[in-house]
Amino acid sequence: MTQAPAKTGQHALSEPHVTAPAVTTPATIEPQHTMTPTRTSMVWTMVGVGAALLLAILVFILQNGARVRVRFLMVDGTLPLGVGLTFAALLGALLVLTAGAARVLQLRRVARRHRRADQLPRIDRPENRPVQTIPQR
Repeated sequence: MTQAPAKTGQHALSEPHVTAPAVTTPATIEPQHTMTPTRTSMVWTMVGVGAALLLAILVFILQNGARVRVRFLMVDGTLPLGVGLTFAALLGALLVLTAGAARVLQLRRVARRHRRADQLPRIDRPENRPVQTIPQR
């Protein structure tokens, strides 16, 4: 870079033009031995998560042991608060599971219809139209 001379008559210093070295990103080096998750490892992970959840539910039930009166449909009785709340949560989960299963079945039925429709030849497509032969005289 060169600077313009100052107005007072001083000579400007001339600096050499310096460019920054090109920054290159090193190629990512993948480790030689990688472990991809398997179904078995996923099952073990889910077993661990399930065990932790069961432990939390057990602690919840044991800490909420006060007996409460519960009425459901025509059943009337008393049971520990933690057990009653756990039953309510299970009934809610069952309701969500039922709605989800109905939706999955609906989507499978629609997908099956689409697969069958795609497998049938369609006459309106040019490649599926019957070839007309002109009789020779």
